Amino acid sequence: MSGIMNILEIARGALATEQNALEVTSHNVGNVNTPGYSVQRTVMETRMPQQMPYGIMGTGVKTAEIQRIYSQFLNNQLNTQNSLASMWAAKQEVLGLLDAGFNESGNAGINQLLNDFWNAWEDLANNPEGATERTALVTKATTLAEAFGEKARELSSVENNLDANIRGGVNDVNRYAQQIADLNGKILSLETQNAKANDLRDQRDLALENLSQLVPIQYVETEHGEMTVFLPGGYTLVEGTTAYRLSTKIDDNNRLRVMWSEKTDMTSRLNQGKLGAWLDLRDSTIPQYEESLDGVAAHLANMVNSIHRQGIDENGNAGGDFFTYEPSFTILPAEGNSGDATFPGAGPRFYNITSGLYEYDPSKVTGDSYTFAFTGSSPADLTITNRSTGLAVTPDEAIDNGDGTFTYTFDGLRVTVGGTPRDGDQFTFMANRNVAGNLAVNPAVAEDTTKIAAATVAGAPGDNTNALAIANLRDKSDETIMRQTGTLSDLYDAILVGAVGNDTADAKAQSDFNGNLIQQIKNQRDSVAGVSLDEEMINMIKFQQAYAAAAKLITVGDEMLQTLLSIKQ
Repeated sequence: MSGIMNILEIARGALATEQNALEVTSHNVGNVNTPGYSVQRTVMETRMPQQMPYGIMGTGVKTAEIQRIYSQFLNNQLNTQNSLASMWAAKQEVLGLLDAGFNESGNAGINQLLNDFWNAWEDLANNPEGATERTALVTKATTLAEAFGEKARELSSVENNLDANIRGGVNDVNRYAQQIADLNGKILSLETQNAKANDLRDQRDLALENLSQLVPIQYVETEHGEMTVFLPGGYTLVEGTTAYRLSTKIDDNNRLRVMWSEKTDMTSRLNQGKLGAWLDLRDSTIPQYEESLDGVAAHLANMVNSIHRQGIDENGNAGGDFFTYEPSFTILPAEGNSGDATFPGAGPRFYNITSGLYEYDPSKVTGDSYTFAFTGSSPADLTITNRSTGLAVTPDEAIDNGDGTFTYTFDGLRVTVGGTPRDGDQFTFMANRNVAGNLAVNPAVAEDTTKIAAATVAGAPGDNTNALAIANLRDKSDETIMRQTGTLSDLYDAILVGAVGNDTADAKAQSDFNGNLIQQIKNQRDSVAGVSLDEEMINMIKFQQAYAAAAKLITVGDEMLQTLLSIKQ
């Protein structure tokens, strides 16, 4: 084809190509605010030229492809950083709420209530027989115990909420994984027909971005355009059109675990993303706060009870416990344990060494938790460390029961160990679990304040020595909890108020830092793949003018053709 017909054909091709370019431009403008959308460009190329007697003659333009503009490198960087940034943001959100709850700036904080409690003992020491002072002491003690219970319930509520978040997060992971698998199938179907699935790829990249906010992921695109997604440890989450679901289950310690394909425990592997944050807060941070709170409550009760039992009440009787509590007992295995050590029976109980009976014996309570560490494959290969002091504990007794089990007696506790542990296995034994949750004034004392033991000598009017001794506990500075030493108020500030505050500040700093990195990466990505309305307006005018010029070519060609026809006539 040559001459006038070639002009008309070139003009026709130009019209079609410029129209395609305008359609792509309008698609870009329409999706300027669509999350995850990557700008598209019409790639134009010359059509196959023709060999003419006088040389090579061009045949115009055609649309080669609709190209998706994006940076795989920046997408990868964003998704990697997303997991870290989302983890710190999730931690900041939860810790911020706890920080507000443990704020000691008001008059209802634990430390203020401790001061009120010690002041009440001083008031009683000034008037040992005063009924008003005794009633006031019980009121202050009750308020303090209830405050410990409130803090314990607050931490427990956060744990329950975290479990709910974990379940919801697992559902979201499964939803995004299924979305990616479905998009894999659609992309494969289109691109095997030599079509570009640009919009579908954008949707898949957005699903990957959302998924990376929940869990740390790695992914690779196959030669067929499908995306294979991996969880930490190489566990496949998406392969082709198949999504491998995560699920949750309750383990033997009543803890919610995250499972891959219903058979592999992924809880310890999910160390980033929102799920990683929620799991770490629930399994590490919150239990540490609970252990600290229980430790303070147990030390308070033990300090007061120890002296109160040495005193004499108004009836001439020996003082009993001023505070009561019934702790629960928890033995938690460390992540990565490979043996099968067991702790037979209904669980450890307070053990009275003197009577040989299993019973609650407050006089032997330390208020601390312990680490059980095995150095071999036998229950006999056990070392015990006090988690508060960091010091090794030498058992009072270590008995070989002759049936493969050993029984250890220490600090008023008796624990039987069996099974086949492995060298390096560790367990956390929390002997004072939930002390803060059920700390209370001894009902006998609360109902009859004459049973408060303010004296040390029976029948001695005005004897205030025991009340004064308890009041002086305010300044007792050699208490050790969580490897820190000081007064009870100092320890509460350090291991709880200070710890929550520091953790919150650290989470905020990390969240801000990583959030800024995310924004920088997004800005870079948008400079490459984002829609610029200014640029699209320029392109629109350019393609419109080219379209008008092509239309003019058709007019010119038609006039030339009409001229030729008129000559023939």
